[in-house]
Amino acid sequence: YGDSQQAMVQFAAASTGNPHLKAILPAASDIEIYQAVEYPGGAYDKAFASLYAKVPLLDKVATPVDSDPDGVLLAQARESRKNKIGIQNAQELTIQCPYRDSLGSDGINFWQTQDLYPFIQRINQAQTPIYMTVGWYDIFTADMFYWYNNLSVPRHLTVRPTDHSQVSANLADLDYGAEALRWLDYCLKGINNGIMDEPPIHYYIQDGPKKGTWQTSNQWPLATQILTPYYFSQGKSGTVASVNDGVLTLNSPSTASSSDVYQVDYSTSTGAKSRWGAIDEAHNY
Repeated sequence: YGDSQQAMVQFAAASTGNPHLKAILPAASDIEIYQAVEYPGGAYDKAFASLYAKVPLLDKVATPVDSDPDGVLLAQARESRKNKIGIQNAQELTIQCPYRDSLGSDGINFWQTQDLYPFIQRINQAQTPIYMTVGWYDIFTADMFYWYNNLSVPRHLTVRPTDHSQVSANLADLDYGAEALRWLDYCLKGINNGIMDEPPIHYYIQDGPKKGTWQTSNQWPLATQILTPYYFSQGKSGTVASVNDGVLTLNSPSTASSSDVYQVDYSTSTGAKSRWGAIDEAHNY
């Protein structure tokens, strides 16, 4: 169990097909890092890169084990990582590889070495039960839906009104610890507590008539959802002071074709803030 990096490790572990791994509880994991974090929509996420570079702790993360009371194995593990790609190296490679098919200096596609989607087929073959959790304010919200829709294992997905820092915390909306025990009681002890009889998706309503309530579904997107097409239109909305101010309309174009000229600025980024800073923003519970 665990979130973020510890969630990614769980998916990787499930892909090995180890028969002794009976269940996992990953919270907030990416499925492919390029779109989720580094270049969302193709724009460099400078805010994330700046934040990530300030967290050298991730280069040294290692979970203590009972069989290593004097830390000898821990020291060996850290020593072996000295020649691996570290935080600063990864940031430099990210800038050097702006496209999905960019190759690093070693001639290898950098992004393919970072992504988890190659594990999907092996996880499905292993059939390890998975209880996934993510928050509406999390950077990996879309990715966890991708995980759910591409996995064929026994699975659950809970979507909370939280950010990345609180996705596995016990808060007013959910006793996460109790949920974890329900899952483990069923998967490890065989206790028929009804968890597999429930709809597999639980999601918290952020706004509207059912605001503040939990809803369930057997699929995502929802079977009841209605898609509304929008079209580019001429003029400015006047709601924002930006050269990119424009208008969307519900009316389909009346002309057969139209065009506009836009000079792409490849130096642009997502700005000074990203969803990784959601912990500092007000949440709509």
